[in-house]
Amino acid sequence: MSPRRSSCLAVLLTSALAACASTHDETLAEDELRAGSVTLASIGEQYLKLVMNDDPVFATSIGHHEYDGKLYDRSPEAVRAWREGITNLSSQLRSLRRDRLPERDRLSFDLLKANVDVAARVSAACDNLSPFVRESTMANLGSDLDAIASGQVLTSEADVASFLTRAAKMPTLIAQTEANLRSGLARNVLLPRATVDALLKGYKTLVALPSDQWVIVTSMTFGDGLSANARTEAQRKTAALVDDKLRPSFARYVEFLEGTYAPRARATVGLAALPEGAKCYDALIEFHTDTKLTASEIHDLGMAELQGIQREWWRSAPRPTAPKTWPSSWSA
Repeated sequence: MSPRRSSCLAVLLTSALAACASTHDETLAEDELRAGSVTLASIGEQYLKLVMNDDPVFATSIGHHEYDGKLYDRSPEAVRAWREGITNLSSQLRSLRRDRLPERDRLSFDLLKANVDVAARVSAACDNLSPFVRESTMANLGSDLDAIASGQVLTSEADVASFLTRAAKMPTLIAQTEANLRSGLARNVLLPRATVDALLKGYKTLVALPSDQWVIVTSMTFGDGLSANARTEAQRKTAALVDDKLRPSFARYVEFLEGTYAPRARATVGLAALPEGAKCYDALIEFHTDTKLTASEIHDLGMAELQGIQREWWRSAPRPTAPKTWPSSWSA
């Protein structure tokens, strides 16, 4: 569900809404303008809360410490809650008239509505697929460990305690991921075999590492307030958690991937090869590019840019150092 998050924009929008809430537009009654601003600010706050609940590690990283100690929830119930929440916000925004807002609130309305609407479209197009194919070479349980370690600056013993509480929830996250993949097996919605092989290689390497070399230990982030001894002790406790809970959970997950999942993983690659995958991919393109371009059009645009770079390089590069051939992968 990571594509659903446009978290920084959500924060900026909420700030902008709060700043503009008192704007007056002489063409409308002041009470009506104020009511519109209050409603818009409320929707922005609901969206921010929805994003924070979905990504509590990010919430901690930007100072929302009420989310300290919490970790991602990738259960089917959480997927449904997100979809219901984002659909509800989209409905609220449709019922809010832009022309009944103060002038300075209208840009915030446009940004919030565009962001919520595209997130709702991604949810509608992808939530029947994404839980079952969430693991990838770029975003996986290993990268979640890194996010936990780097997402919280530890400046006190209380910070260390909440960090350890969050890290101790990784086995639940691993179990949820396995359950989702098992559901995908039942639905024949599967990861590519190449992806599974790459994941297995990474997870096996992780499981074999000494506990003090796991990224959740080596990437711990400390700030002023903790002594050198306290930092060492925090790392020791985290390494002990690796041995007690994380390594066994990852080892069981490796057994599942290797023994149960990999033999059935698909030979095809890409979302488009899945049922309704093309629809999901198109929605993700819109989310990430803010355009209605197709995948083919984006490919053609990228190739045109590369060819332009190639022409400019040949025009400006000193002849003695110019290569005899251009990389074939840069050719259309």
